[in-house]
Amino acid sequence: RDQNDDSFVQELRARIDNGGRWRGLVGLYYGEFDNFSVDSIVVPTAFVSPAFPPGLIFQDRSFGTVEENVAAFGEVEFDYTDRLTLIAGLRYDNESRDFSSLSATSTDVPGIEGFLPPDELVRNDTRFDALLPKFGVRYDLFERTTVAATVQRAYRAGGTGVAMVSGQF
Repeated sequence: RDQNDDSFVQELRARIDNGGRWRGLVGLYYGEFDNFSVDSIVVPTAFVSPAFPPGLIFQDRSFGTVEENVAAFGEVEFDYTDRLTLIAGLRYDNESRDFSSLSATSTDVPGIEGFLPPDELVRNDTRFDALLPKFGVRYDLFERTTVAATVQRAYRAGGTGVAMVSGQF
């Protein structure tokens, strides 16, 4: 199997703090992930059917996935008192996954080509997006002791793939 993976990730952040009761952060995220694999399988004809004459069956397969993730986010903190801080944030996340698979089957035995699966190109493109809020509170019990609680929505984008036997996504 020959496999090639490439990725590029960049995140930009700007912190806002004027020394008062309000602080914040805004940012952008971009990630691109490319994966490409090629493999070959060789099996004896008897593995597929004992009725086939002796010989070999070859299958060449290639798979590729391109993922792109873009997000914008922000968070603010407000010192409600000297010891109590309220926190709120929001993130918008958008992800796309483009999957393709190509398989080609051949044999060195004349006359059984019609029993082999046809060459097949399979594609599946999916998109995901989510709005992810965040709320929190932080309380300074002592100078070096803090208690905090955060509630936030999170997600993990679904997958894109194909079951090799059935060809279904």
